[in-house]
Amino acid sequence: MLLHVFEMRYRLLVQNAVTDHGGRFGMMGSSLEDGTAMSDYGTECEIVSCLELPDGRFRLEVEGRSTFKIIDSNLRDGYWEATVENIDPHPAVGDDDENRGGQDGEDTDGAEVRILAERVTQVFDEWESHVREN
Repeated sequence: MLLHVFEMRYRLLVQNAVTDHGGRFGMMGSSLEDGTAMSDYGTECEIVSCLELPDGRFRLEVEGRSTFKIIDSNLRDGYWEATVENIDPHPAVGDDDENRGGQDGEDTDGAEVRILAERVTQVFDEWESHVREN
């Protein structure tokens, strides 16, 4: 995904990601249509290309690396910082699997992740369409 970072808080996020976190940061959507609540899940992104412009803005290319669930979060420099738990996209199926829900044996966390992944793909496709049109 290509990003144009211009807000001061996200400029700080990029600087912190590059200097303190190996060029990685988390990205999550909002859990409500009006954008007032943060989602419980996100994607770890890695900066694969970074161009800092003379006025301090950034042009980034990022790639998604893994998914996570937010355990705890707090506001830092205007953006959210979180303690996360990585999600295995292909959990092993076992007789003693704690995350098994429902009578049909469906993995509840896995089902949530699949639904979230489908929604993220849909939103991304809509966003990409708008970007290409404009």
